[in-house]
Amino acid sequence: PAKQADIVVAVETTVGNEKNYKELLVPLVSQLIDALKKSQIGDIKVYLVGITSKFPYPILYDTDLKLKNAKVQFTDKSRYEQFETIKTGYEKVDEFEEKAVNLVDYIRKSLGITNVLSGYRSLLDLPLRPGAVKHSISLVSDHCQKQDLLLSTFWSALYSTIYKESAHTHSIITNTPELADGNDKLKNAAGYTKHSVLICGDKKHKENEALRATIKRTDNECINFIESTDGFVFSASNYEAMNPGMQKQFLQTAAGAISKEMLREVLVQECTCTYVDPYRVRSVCFTKERKEAARRRK
Repeated sequence: PAKQADIVVAVETTVGNEKNYKELLVPLVSQLIDALKKSQIGDIKVYLVGITSKFPYPILYDTDLKLKNAKVQFTDKSRYEQFETIKTGYEKVDEFEEKAVNLVDYIRKSLGITNVLSGYRSLLDLPLRPGAVKHSISLVSDHCQKQDLLLSTFWSALYSTIYKESAHTHSIITNTPELADGNDKLKNAAGYTKHSVLICGDKKHKENEALRATIKRTDNECINFIESTDGFVFSASNYEAMNPGMQKQFLQTAAGAISKEMLREVLVQECTCTYVDPYRVRSVCFTKERKEAARRRK
């Protein structure tokens, strides 16, 4: 291990994300940095990236480790770009045009042909260090439309392989109405994974499969993708409803879970440089050996 960590913070620049960015994401990243430093990970890089419906590529912001000086503009009305219709003044023509545009829009979203998804896929080209443990945090406020099942399955399988081979874990911060409809204990949840629930203040991060089973399946494509690729789903709506004391526990629980997962394994990798395009190169690594990290004695 190189005692390095690379953290990618991907923020969708929709208007509804600004509050969660300032009140939840920024303090969470600060807690995560502190947790990694306590584990002797001293060489840390943070990439703050804006994901926008305006462009099919991400916006890279200058920032310090704890996002204190970043200037992110939240101006997008939706996470999806909208096609404008031309009004002709003829009712039947305008009605047909609107239906055609809506159909094309639905197909485009179902197939993942959007600027936002292009921006996310471009994150794979960031110059992350081969010797670093990596974590990506996505901040999403809008509901993510369902995609074609075959395409969704393909992307989940592809990213699962990429993340596993490159020591890359990931999480999403978004609203989780599915937690509000379940067990009352879920109101104290910082989030959940495919197998467990993270309850605020539970320092042992015990897997609670019975409680996890009470969470209803969602039609949010972003959440389903994170679940299927073994990531963390953190609840922005739970955080907002908590008092300041519980919010502090939320941040500690979430940061602790992320850092623990980042440092869970020790990998021996073989890496090589490859061209992203004629002007840029990046490292591609393959895992030769994988083992659980030794626990420190207290």
